[in-house]
Amino acid sequence: MSRDRFQELHMRVRFHGNQEQGPYEKVEALSTHIQEVNLGVWKPGRDLAIDEII
Repeated sequence: MSRDRFQELHMRVRFHGNQEQGPYEKVEALSTHIQEVNLGVWKPGRDLAIDEII
């Protein structure tokens, strides 16, 4: 992603609203959607490396 694209998204995307929600509940639907799309596109195989630093 280019720097300009990141700055555009950073300026326009806001997750706020109900103050009773925790910080992760605000983005849970987006996270779930991204995970579902990724699983539909990418199928892990046996040649998988896990970066343990994360």
